[in-house]
Amino acid sequence: MDINLMRALVTVLSLVAFLAIVWRTYSRRNKHAYDAIAALPLQEDDALLAAEAAAAPATKGRSA
Repeated sequence: MDINLMRALVTVLSLVAFLAIVWRTYSRRNKHAYDAIAALPLQEDDALLAAEAAAAPATKGRSA
């Protein structure tokens, strides 16, 4: 087997793998799952802000 044939096979297999990943990512079946995953950072920020707001009145009158 020639080295150039191996290079061509690796290139073709890499392209097929890339296209499979893109197809799976943009498939309508997976849209709900990816939307939920995309919202995770925003949900964590909301929970952190709520925890800070709840803790702020308790430490407001204290000196450091």
